[in-house]
Amino acid sequence: METDIISLRIPPDPIFFDLPKVCLLAIAQIHDITLSESERLLNELEATVTDLAVGSSELIFSYQVTGVSIHIVLTSSCGTRKLNTHIG
Repeated sequence: METDIISLRIPPDPIFFDLPKVCLLAIAQIHDITLSESERLLNELEATVTDLAVGSSELIFSYQVTGVSIHIVLTSSCGTRKLNTHIG
């Protein structure tokens, strides 16, 4: 099974906090993720970004897409968090 990885690095400035959500929405649309599941992931992503941004120098997002799931790994100097959902 092939895995596609999309990476995004942003500064911990709230002006950039919408970029990870835009990336997630694009991936969700490409892979036909339901609206309710997209909203769940967006809410989790938003809360996690806010938590990990405090005191960080940058936020790193790795969106890993397989044929059956999407895994989002968020990393900063404050730690690492993982979010995921199944496709289909």
